[in-house]
Amino acid sequence: MNQDNNNEKNAVAKSFLAAMSSSEFWEVVQKCKRFDDPADGQENKLAKLQPQQVAAFKWHLENFVCAAYSWDMWGAAYMLRSGCSEDSFMNFLYGLVSQGKRRYEKAVHNPDSLAELWGQPDISSEDYCYVPRRVYAEMTGQEIPDNCWIVPGTLTGEYFSDTPIDAMCDELLARTQF
Repeated sequence: MNQDNNNEKNAVAKSFLAAMSSSEFWEVVQKCKRFDDPADGQENKLAKLQPQQVAAFKWHLENFVCAAYSWDMWGAAYMLRSGCSEDSFMNFLYGLVSQGKRRYEKAVHNPDSLAELWGQPDISSEDYCYVPRRVYAEMTGQEIPDNCWIVPGTLTGEYFSDTPIDAMCDELLARTQF
């Protein structure tokens, strides 16, 4: 049964990767950044694609969010935002992806690098999650396929609390009021 599930996931991944590579995904994200609100840019750019590409964009988006789903990243979001619920953290991750490949990869590798966002407007973007769904529905009259939605698993890394958070993100801690 588990092998069948893995085979199905691999088939889904292949179909989405055939429609849009991860490089193409990041190109679209980069073009969206030219707009004041990346979600507005996303809607503009996705409307020019084929429905399967929009679904593939959503699939990539969810995979990158899941890859960043860690306690260290949550700790960084918590410090940047002076608190962070689970929903708020997910919106933060969507916003992080909307910032582009370079910032995303830098933050995933070292969440403390998000200190460069200190004092800037919040990057969180709930809309970035839902735009592909809306655009796909407008194009096809149908809901985006269920296999585009990926639910993050268990947070990776070690649980943070206010006490050991200073060991996670030194630069961010230096800029906060903890």
